[in-house]
Amino acid sequence: LIISGDSIITATTTFIGKLLVLKSDGSNYEIGNFDGLYISDLKQDNLGNIWVAAGTGSWGYLAMYNGTSFVTYPYEAMSIEIDDENNVWIGTGPAWDNDTTKLIKYDGTDWTEYTAANSPLPFMDHISDLAFDNDGNLWITTLNSGLYIFNEEGITPVELITFSAEVLDNDVRLNWQTVSEINNRGFEIERKSPNT
Repeated sequence: LIISGDSIITATTTFIGKLLVLKSDGSNYEIGNFDGLYISDLKQDNLGNIWVAAGTGSWGYLAMYNGTSFVTYPYEAMSIEIDDENNVWIGTGPAWDNDTTKLIKYDGTDWTEYTAANSPLPFMDHISDLAFDNDGNLWITTLNSGLYIFNEEGITPVELITFSAEVLDNDVRLNWQTVSEINNRGFEIERKSPNT
């Protein structure tokens, strides 16, 4: 979902993807259609373009709505994130050939593909989510390959096997166990109150 003023932008699909705008007054309208069997992520960049991760297993694409029409790109997009410089980052998730899982950066002109073959990234199985931290590091979650921290200077792989939280009176206890940590100085825990 994208919240924009008094509207919510969402995407749905039944073999043909639809981008919908739902207004706070109860009205809604369809922006347009695009190829896509699955909708796994939706983001809006600083220029107002709406990016849709609508593909896995050769059944869809990365789609971008520019305010007038859709443009599709031949990436089996599973996740999208926009950085502070308006670069669009895409995580892919091919269904049949996990060797082709890619982290892709689009700077508005050029596409840069990061894989295990051309970057410090390890072999990854389906990039399921992306998020930037306050230091500009890109956190990558995968279906079966662990959690990684990436920046264009390198990667800090942290492979978690367990993570749990429990409430104890007014405190929260976090427990986790890693299988491997490379170039990791520790973990920084942040807390967000529900009203911020």
